[in-house]
Amino acid sequence: MFAGWEGGSRRRHTYICRGADIGGKLLRIGGVKDEAMEAVATTAATPKDCARCQTHNPPTAKCYKCGAALDLKTVMGVAEKRNEAVDELMELVAANPQILEAIRRLVAEKVD
Repeated sequence: MFAGWEGGSRRRHTYICRGADIGGKLLRIGGVKDEAMEAVATTAATPKDCARCQTHNPPTAKCYKCGAALDLKTVMGVAEKRNEAVDELMELVAANPQILEAIRRLVAEKVD
């Protein structure tokens, strides 16, 4: 029995919404739950297709088959790490000119 109505009563269907997200609606009305938050949550859980190999992936940062980044945040993170590595290498070469000479010799040997 719920709110004075028995299980077989048809009257309760007037007042009770089955399957509806009543809690979510009440939270939105109260300003606790935002529709933008819901959109982000559903987007984050959406499977993604890889642009490089067209593999259908679970909602992860990288393709499980080829390793390509699946979202802009991951691409930017990889680019940032690459830039940091290049900067470190340039500092190392600037501090040690013999490294630059060794690189030049190796390149000359490969060209010849």
